[in-house]
Amino acid sequence: MKDQHCEISNQVENHFLLLNLLSLNSGESPFLTGRALWFSARFANKVPANLLQAFLEATAHGLQNGQSPIVRIQAARAVYEFITNIPLEKRGILGSFVTQALGSLIEMCSTAPTEVSCLLLEVITECINIEDDNLDNAGFVNLKQPQSCYDEVL
Repeated sequence: MKDQHCEISNQVENHFLLLNLLSLNSGESPFLTGRALWFSARFANKVPANLLQAFLEATAHGLQNGQSPIVRIQAARAVYEFITNIPLEKRGILGSFVTQALGSLIEMCSTAPTEVSCLLLEVITECINIEDDNLDNAGFVNLKQPQSCYDEVL
């Protein structure tokens, strides 16, 4: 009985996620498209890996210059949510996405009002933190912490 309940629950979640992904591609209402991006990112820990890539691509597309301002702002919120909600074992999928998102976020800062700039700076900080974590895990030197050979100089 419990297995059947879990299977039904997973089917409902996958169906819901697919409907949300379809609404992202419809482009009917910029506000609803933006909310769908943000909503999807809030539940990134429940999204299967194959759908997660599609949501990340939709978010990257939402950050692009030709999009409506509300879609771009909600896509920026989605970036933050994806970074904070994707489980550690799935974080490898974020590599090129974070790099692409950083470029768009920095570009958005040049024209954003103060309120939006504050949001963008928070998202950029999370992008940098996750990139820094990825560099640490790859064996690169962490330049934030002095190394033993530099301790004497400082």
